[in-house]
Amino acid sequence: MKHARSAAVVAFASVVMTAAYATSGTPVLAAVSECLDEMSGKAIEHKVELEAKKQALADWVEKAGKIGPGYTRWQLAYDRRIDCSKSVAGYSCQAIARPCMIKHVPPQGVVPLKRGAP
Repeated sequence: MKHARSAAVVAFASVVMTAAYATSGTPVLAAVSECLDEMSGKAIEHKVELEAKKQALADWVEKAGKIGPGYTRWQLAYDRRIDCSKSVAGYSCQAIARPCMIKHVPPQGVVPLKRGAP
């Protein structure tokens, strides 16, 4: 019961602090997603469609990694798709998406909180 009560107090305090910032004129900061232009990996052919998709995705991730390590997350990519079609070898698949990364840019003068600090 004590844990539930303290969690409720923390949640209430978060709401109050958010409201205070929103009404104080202090800018509220959030992480943003930065996306680049659409890029595609190589068309990969394989007799098994799932394997062609896996290899096409791996190729896209490798290509995105050359831009920077923050762009390799397929889950963060915008307008992502894997296009597949029948081919002589079985299936031809190509991963296409706009690579994105999360940017965390704190303003000058902000003191980061230590993990676990009250």
